[in-house]
This record gives sequence, C-alpha cells and structure tokens, in this order.
Amino acid sequence: MRDALERIGHIDWPHEIPVLHAAEFGYRARAQVKIDRKTRRIGFHRASSNAVCDVESCPILTPELDEALRSIRDALSRENPPGASAGVSQIEISAGESGVSFEPRVEDFSGGALRRTVHEAVYSFSPSTFFQANPGLLDDLIDEALGEDTGELGIDLYAGVGLFTVQLARRFRRVIGVESDPIAAKFALENITANDRANVEFHVSRVESLLEKLVETKISQPDLILLDPPRTGAADPLPHIIALKPKRVTYVSCDPATLARDLRRLIDSGYEPSRITAIDLFPQTYHVEVVAALVRELR
Repeated sequence: MRDALERIGHIDWPHEIPVLHAAEFGYRARAQVKIDRKTRRIGFHRASSNAVCDVESCPILTPELDEALRSIRDALSRENPPGASAGVSQIEISAGESGVSFEPRVEDFSGGALRRTVHEAVYSFSPSTFFQANPGLLDDLIDEALGEDTGELGIDLYAGVGLFTVQLARRFRRVIGVESDPIAAKFALENITANDRANVEFHVSRVESLLEKLVETKISQPDLILLDPPRTGAADPLPHIIALKPKRVTYVSCDPATLARDLRRLIDSGYEPSRITAIDLFPQTYHVEVVAALVRELR
C-alpha cells in the first residue's frame, strides 16, 4: 500500500499503516466452483488459464464450504451429475448463519437467500450477489470505515446489499444509498427494511447518474460520502463527488493501485488523508482491503 501511495499517487504518507488480521485459514465464506464436465474435474481455474485445477479440499474455505466442495465432487461421480443437462460450468457457493446455499439451484443442492449478522444488523444475500468473503473481519471493516462519523447526511456509493448503508443509517439523520445491480439492490432494500432503517433513500442506478442528479439539485453538503467501488476504482464519479464538497470521504478499496490514483485526485481537490488502514481480508493471497479516510480542508 505504501509503495502504491508513493509510486502511483505521489503521496508521502509518514504514518504507520496498521494491518488488521483474523484467521489465516478456514475464513473464506464464498467461492466459485468450476466444473469441467468432460474430465469431471472440479475446483478452480489454474493461474492465467481457464483450465480447471482439480481441488479435493481447500484450506482457506470455511469448514462448511469445504464440505460443500466435497459434496459437489461426490455428486459429479454419478452417471447424471447435477446441472449436466443445463451445461452448468460454475456453481456459486456461499455460507451464512442459515447454512450453505448454491447457485444455480441444481438437484441435491439447496439454493436461496442466506443471512449473516454484522454489528447487530441482520443481512440477507445470495451466493451470486457480492458480500465480503471473510466474515471474521466484517465488524473491523465497518469500524474502520465509519470511525466516529455522525451527521445530517451520509451517502453510500456502490452499496451492494447495504452492508454500510444500514450502519450509516444508525449514525446519520438521513442516508442516501445507490447500487446499479438490481439483484443486490433488492437485497439492500430488504435489509434496510429488516433493520428498521426508515431514514434511508435508496436508488437502483449507476453511481455517476445519481451523483450528477444530486449535483444538479444542489443537495445540501454531505457530512460523509463512503464509497466501496470495484477493483477499477472510482475515476468516473470522482468529479461529481468533489463537486458535492462532502466534509469527509471514506474510500474502501480492494486495489491499492487504483486507490492511490484516486486519492491523488482527492488530495489535489482539497482533501487531506486522516487515516489509512489495511485489513487482511484475503489471507494467503497478495490482495488486501484498504480503508482511507479523508477530510476536506478549509480554504
């Protein structure tokens, strides 16, 4: 992270970047199981290839997902494996407090929504919707992303199933959330209702489109804009974020390179980083989640 800040963002961050850790193994609660029906291999893609690497057991999966991997393997050994007639080449599996769910739904395997409690809020989601894969660090992720922030208006961009939206609604008088994926947005609306958050205005829209409307309507200055964009970062919505002049910005990123690029833009526009924390959501890989909090300088 420090290398990306210096090399890509030209940012000299003189402070420590703390790293939060949890379980090193048995942590991953979602996976995409690849199936080669010709060779009957089941597992994951080989590095830099679409070939399926046969995997009997995966040590980073939670025990219940590792058992699900074995169950799929057992089913494939039959004459008519599940999903064969439909030509299924991938099965999404995910674990929650309610058990394990599979998508697409195929014979012998249950599907449907899952539930997980995070920071005393209950979330529903499905294997095919994005939900952070490491439940052991979700409380820490929320703590780092929200800090002590409170206020009148908080905006959650790339809201997914509402992980941060619901938590923001506990701290801010009014919250606006936006998510472009209709399935994830459906779960977000359910989660907002299930947690009795009547102060949330949720939009199924592209982030850029919503922000453009907020700028045009001259909405009151947000106290906080929180964004958790995909790996490609937030280059397109940044001009609209800057135009809204939020007092604080929290950027949650799974890619240090695009984060450093976007932080440079925010710094050049009058924001100063106040803390940067790395969260080891993906042990045994080089990936890392990073939370960067910024405050708007008075000029």
